[in-house]
Amino acid sequence: AEDALRRALSEEGTKLGVGQGAIVTLDGSGAVKALVGGRDYAQTVSPQRFLALSYSMDAHDVDPAGIACPVTYLAVLEDRLVPASQIAEAAGRTPDGRLKTLHSRYGHDAFLKEETAIAGIITDFLRS
Repeated sequence: AEDALRRALSEEGTKLGVGQGAIVTLDGSGAVKALVGGRDYAQTVSPQRFLALSYSMDAHDVDPAGIACPVTYLAVLEDRLVPASQIAEAAGRTPDGRLKTLHSRYGHDAFLKEETAIAGIITDFLRS
């Protein structure tokens, strides 16, 4: 996911005036499951800040109905850790939520392995 975000930002970011981005994975209840920061994330986050972020993700509960910006949710249909049904539920509860699905033999690890597919979804989102 991090490589896909980097690639989408480098290919489309300048043209669209976007220099940073993030991918947040939520389960169906709105709890944060994973977060990938923007282009400079690894260079700017100390281990202590990462641990604080990790704790806050575990403690934070987002109500998808209260999200006031466009969101594209990506569900990997073979993901057993975060089932596609949970992602679809969150997308359905988000006022401007869109659901994209992806088939991948990598299951949950598709976010690490399916760079081209994920970059395309991010690029489509940035263009919308």
